[in-house]
Amino acid sequence: MVKRLISVFICILLILLPLASCSSDGAGKQLITPIDTAPEYLDPQIVSEIGARNIIANCFEGLVGLDENGNIVPAAAENYDVSSDKLTYTFHLRTDAKWRVTADAGKTIGENYKDTFDYAITADDFVFGLRRALQPETKSPYAHALFCIENAEKVYSGELSSDRLAVSAIDDHTLMITLERPDPDFLYTLMSPACMPCDEVFFEKTAGRYGLSTQYLIYNGPFYISTVTDNAVIAKKNEDYHSAPSVKPASIYFTINSEQETRAKKVKDGTYEASLLTASQADELSRNKGITVLPFLSGELSLIFNCRDEILTNIDIRRAISLSFDKKPLFELTGLSAASGVIPGGLRFGDESYRKKAASFDLSANEKAAGKHLKTGLETLEADDVELTILCAVEYENAVRAVMQNWQSLFGVSFNIAVEAVESTELSTRIKNGEYQLALCNLRYPDSSAFSAVYRYTSFSRDNIVGLDQRQYDNIVKKIKASQTERESIEAIQEAEAYLISCAVVVPVCETDVYIGLAKGVQGIIFSPAGDTMYFRYAVKK
Repeated sequence: MVKRLISVFICILLILLPLASCSSDGAGKQLITPIDTAPEYLDPQIVSEIGARNIIANCFEGLVGLDENGNIVPAAAENYDVSSDKLTYTFHLRTDAKWRVTADAGKTIGENYKDTFDYAITADDFVFGLRRALQPETKSPYAHALFCIENAEKVYSGELSSDRLAVSAIDDHTLMITLERPDPDFLYTLMSPACMPCDEVFFEKTAGRYGLSTQYLIYNGPFYISTVTDNAVIAKKNEDYHSAPSVKPASIYFTINSEQETRAKKVKDGTYEASLLTASQADELSRNKGITVLPFLSGELSLIFNCRDEILTNIDIRRAISLSFDKKPLFELTGLSAASGVIPGGLRFGDESYRKKAASFDLSANEKAAGKHLKTGLETLEADDVELTILCAVEYENAVRAVMQNWQSLFGVSFNIAVEAVESTELSTRIKNGEYQLALCNLRYPDSSAFSAVYRYTSFSRDNIVGLDQRQYDNIVKKIKASQTERESIEAIQEAEAYLISCAVVVPVCETDVYIGLAKGVQGIIFSPAGDTMYFRYAVKK
């Protein structure tokens, strides 16, 4: 994102001035939370990084949102109707909602923009936003979740033009969306960044620069971006928001801090009102009176294989490693519960836990079968041995070395493996870039839906970190969206899990929590089901 430099003195004023007008109930304050990196852009239809998604979640509002108890309720829509077959959703938009246009953004619109720009948020803004998300050139990371909409997949593939998407403005304040099949996740999907409104007139004025700086953004949420510095993104309360009196904080200070080890201390001393934490930080903070630590079971510690690697393209080598993987040292180190499948227990199918609806998998080792696969793999490779490196976070190094000893004992000189331990930020970067062979990592699924978890490994997913490119697997995932009943969908998701396990693409080890730490006196922050997105509209610090 294009950044503007301001003096340290001004930065300090931006932090301190809101504190002068705080109310007795804790409202009217500036709240501070860290994000890993400065966003390169803030285009809702294409953001993917957690920090950027949090900014979007607070500066934009979809058709539905979360209330103070975390329940889905109408948001930009005043209410909505669903047909008896659950295929047609009709949203009745608020008539008092309007765009927040800053003076900076006004430069993009042109002179006299206050008199010429139509500030009203209409159904057309949602139609345009959804069409953008599904246009192939947009490359939205959320497009797959919208394939339930009639013609969506054909628009995304380029087979149909975007105006054939079954999303239409009946009038300025009535929006109709028709699905190809019932989707229990649809209302959750409508809260994703891809479903935020986008004013077509303003978008065209940006000339391809939409979201690249505050000059190229307008907002409809409870906050708007007022300042971007090298160190923070500052979002102020949006007084033009339709329910501005209900917005408690004066501003949100998204401070840029990639040093995760400092976050627990800053929550403890009250510098940060809220922050994502590691498991060890969560354990440490939970012992402090007044500090709140919230767990969200939305991840898994897993061994993953880079299927693009010259050696690991061989399925027998992968199966040999998978079937001989000794999980005991990791269970002892973490004290976590064993995984039941690729999809962790915190991920949902509709409003319920997917794992409660689906059967568990047998993930136990089979050393005899592993030896046979290694022999077959070596014959196929025409090799006497294999040499591999397993990448892991520093905290898991000793446990991984214990696992390696078991491999060495079982396979002898035909199997040589080294361990490379790195800091968690480097681990994430290298996995994202495909710079690994084997990696032990915490897999997180921010979307929190079971479907998105298995979609991640398709050849057409932007988040396919394992490099799997198998038509058979892609077809299994397509079958999920083609399912007509809940049972058919669950069975297809289980089939996808079974493929990933049997083909040794992912070896689930332990279910892991995502932890959020809240400083003393902090109340009212609403969290997404996966815990990775924080909504500050109702937040206070007493």
